[in-house]
Amino acid sequence: MTNGWMVNFEEDASSGIKNQLISVHPSKLIVGFSFGNNGSGKTVFVWPNEVEIAWEKLKGDGIVPRGVMFWNAKLDQMNVFNGTKRENYTLAGGFNEFLKVR
Repeated sequence: MTNGWMVNFEEDASSGIKNQLISVHPSKLIVGFSFGNNGSGKTVFVWPNEVEIAWEKLKGDGIVPRGVMFWNAKLDQMNVFNGTKRENYTLAGGFNEFLKVR
């Protein structure tokens, strides 16, 4: 993210935008997570402890994103991940274990 990547806007001539290098400073990056596949094959679930491992590696490399997020809060209260009910577990609680924001 910090080195950027080339986006070929010109492939869509109607955009009227020239190709350009896009980069995101870590302080502006929020990484989004999902509650996993409900059979659609469109999303993947990653346990917060695995996110923590990646987070610590990024910190060790001097890259600290602004944070993590998930959608949606109502689903978090239902405790269903990858279609399986997990009692007394939420992404908010799992992420807070290492982010310590509340």
